[in-house]
Amino acid sequence: MIIKDEEDVLNRCLRSIEGIPDEIIIVDTGSKDRSKEFAEKWTDKVFDYKWNHHFSEARNFSFKKASKDYILWLDADDTIEKEDALKLKKLKETLSSDIDAVSMVYHTLADDYGNVQSATRRLRLTKRAKPFTWYGAVHEDLHLNESFSQLDSDITIKHKKDPSKIASDRNLQIYEALLASGRGLTAHDEFHYARELHKHKKYPKAIEAYYRFLRNKETAPELQLYVFDKLASCYYHLGNKEKEREISLKTFEIDIPRPEFSCRMAEYFLEKNMYAQSAYWYLQAIDAPVPSSYIIDESQPYRTWLPHKQLGYCYFQLGKYQLSLYHTEKILEFLPEDKEAKQNLVMLKDLVREERIE
Repeated sequence: MIIKDEEDVLNRCLRSIEGIPDEIIIVDTGSKDRSKEFAEKWTDKVFDYKWNHHFSEARNFSFKKASKDYILWLDADDTIEKEDALKLKKLKETLSSDIDAVSMVYHTLADDYGNVQSATRRLRLTKRAKPFTWYGAVHEDLHLNESFSQLDSDITIKHKKDPSKIASDRNLQIYEALLASGRGLTAHDEFHYARELHKHKKYPKAIEAYYRFLRNKETAPELQLYVFDKLASCYYHLGNKEKEREISLKTFEIDIPRPEFSCRMAEYFLEKNMYAQSAYWYLQAIDAPVPSSYIIDESQPYRTWLPHKQLGYCYFQLGKYQLSLYHTEKILEFLPEDKEAKQNLVMLKDLVREERIE
C-alpha cells in the first residue's frame, strides 16, 4: 500500500484482510496525521517515500520492498467484504504457481443504496518473480513487457471514499504540471487527463483531450465506447444536443446499442413527446446484455432505475397505467426511498383499480 493522511480509513481496510497476507508493506508519502502510527500497529514494514507527484514511482518503490511469492495491492480506502475475503483466502490456498497475475472486480463508486455506479477489472495480485511495473503519473496501472498467464477471479474489492472529503484537483494539477514541463502525456495519461477535465467540468478541454486519445488507432472498441459516452456527456452539458446524438449514433457502428446510448436516444424522442418511441429505447437499455468484458462499466443506472423511471412516465402519458405501475415498482427495487416513485405508486394503483372496475 501507499498512503498519505489515511487515518480515517486505514484500519478499516487492513481489518478487512486481517489474517490473509503473510506480509504487509505500507509506504507513507508524507502523512501529517496519525496514519504512520496506525500502520505501525499492523506491520514493522512501514517506509517513508518523498512524494514526487508520480503515483507509479511510489508504487514501484513499494513493490520492491515485497519478499513473498505474490504481491496484492490495495488503497487505504479500499475494503474487502467478508464473503470476498473468504474467496481471497481460498485463492491463496489453491492458486497454481503457473498463474502470474490475478484480476479482481473493482467497484469504484456506489450510491447510498449500494447500487454500483462504476466498476472495472484490475490486476490485483502479481507474481513477484515477474517484473510487473506500474506506469502512469495518476490512475496508474500495472504492465509487463512479456506474455503472462492471468486468472480472472470473481473477487470484488470496494472503494469506499469518505463522501465528506471535498473532491480534490490534485490529479488535474499533476497532469497540467506534466504538460507545462514539456514532457507530454502518454496515451494512458491522456485518457485519464480527459477524465479529470470532465470531472472538473472543463468540458471544451475535456473534448479536445478525448479526441486526442481517440487518434490512437490501437484503442480497443470497449474503450472507444467508453470515450464516446464521455464525449456525449460533455456535449450534453454544453447544450449541444446535435453533437450528443451524433456521437450516440456513431456507437451503433461499433457494437449493439449499449444502455447509455439507448437512454440518450430515448431522451431525444421524449423531448419530442414521442412516448412510444422513447419507451422502445428505454426497454432496449434494460434488455441490453451485460458485456462479458469491459474497461470501465458505468452502465448500471442506465439499465436499472433510470429507464424504469422514464418508462413509468412514458406509459402514464400513453394511458398504459398497468405498465406504468410495473416500472414504478421496479424503481423502488433500486431506490427504496425514492419519494417521487412512492407518490406515483399510490396514484397509479388507484388508476389501475379504477380501470379494473370499469
